[in-house]
Amino acid sequence: MLIDSPPPPHARGELRQVLVYFHPTVWSQTRFLRGISESGPPRGWCIRVVRVGSFLRDLVDAGTRFDGALACTPEPADAMLLRQLAPHGVGLGSPQRDWCGATVDSDDQAVGEAAAAHLLERGFRNVGLIADQFGLAYGEERARGFQRFLQRHGVTPRVYPYPVGVSRWILADSFVHWLREGGLPVAIFGVDDLVAAPVLRACVLAGLRVPQEVAVLGAENLDEVRFTTSPPLSSVDIPFEQIGFRAAEALHAMMSGRDPAPRKTLITPTSVVTRASTDALAVNDALLTRAYAYLRQHSAQGVTVADLERHLHASRRQIERRMAEGWGCSPMEMIQRIRVAEAKRLLAHTDRTMDDIAQAAGFSGARALLKQFKRQVRLTPAAFRAEHRSGQRN
Repeated sequence: MLIDSPPPPHARGELRQVLVYFHPTVWSQTRFLRGISESGPPRGWCIRVVRVGSFLRDLVDAGTRFDGALACTPEPADAMLLRQLAPHGVGLGSPQRDWCGATVDSDDQAVGEAAAAHLLERGFRNVGLIADQFGLAYGEERARGFQRFLQRHGVTPRVYPYPVGVSRWILADSFVHWLREGGLPVAIFGVDDLVAAPVLRACVLAGLRVPQEVAVLGAENLDEVRFTTSPPLSSVDIPFEQIGFRAAEALHAMMSGRDPAPRKTLITPTSVVTRASTDALAVNDALLTRAYAYLRQHSAQGVTVADLERHLHASRRQIERRMAEGWGCSPMEMIQRIRVAEAKRLLAHTDRTMDDIAQAAGFSGARALLKQFKRQVRLTPAAFRAEHRSGQRN
């Protein structure tokens, strides 16, 4: 299928001809296109969108040529055709990169880290990982980031041995058996939504309570998945719009004779979209459940461990021991996790100043926010906001 945005007759000679190609297996085409359209350069482009690989051959055979191309494809044959169709190209998270002069992709290790942080924030210490059985590079990177982040926090996830040759949409009874063997409650990260969705379905069909017994988290925040899973699937949101935006800027630079520095750009995910599949606290301890609810409600009000002692009618030593056993962290560490999570929300979705955000999240000031934010997120608050906002403006 070809979709054209024809140029007005008076401007045909001035517009650059740009090919945008998505392999049919790419699920986030609309979000990529939204980011491309929101960048400045496309106002001077005539964009042709191709979604079927055979049409690339048709274009080559017809002698069609473009000034530049943006593409996402895993197929080597597509890459060869793209080289013939355009002298300049930028890959949109494309595994096939030898055809293009630059790539813009998600930071897949950071995707895994975001998933791990989300599950740790909910107190999970019993964690499982399901990678893509096809061995795709992005899945391996996400798995690596997930495992390393957890290991830095003293947690070693169990990795499900995905049977070779078995469809990701079909999970055998062996999966549920493997799940129960590790004990409940448990949190499972599937490296993308198409891996996580059948996990969620398998749990529901096996009579496991989601999220009370099994929490399930995916990645990419695909509409096609979130509208078809019950309960709705939580997911690490990949900033596809931002990838499209930055790729369009890089292509514009290349077609204008400039170097698209850097030649490889990684975009960090900025949020996890929390839905019912992970909206739970991973403890069977009534004291910790009450502690978490109290901290969530009062963390922005300068709550202290002494306040927690009074609320729970428990000693500091007792609280510290129960939190270490249940969550693997101290009371103050949990308070800081909750505060940083609130700061991330405010940075991503408001225009408030750093001082305002620090106060609203419960920090003593912007400097304290900066210190704790860098420790947990490995970005400054300003960089986090910029990563979230870039590519999402009109």
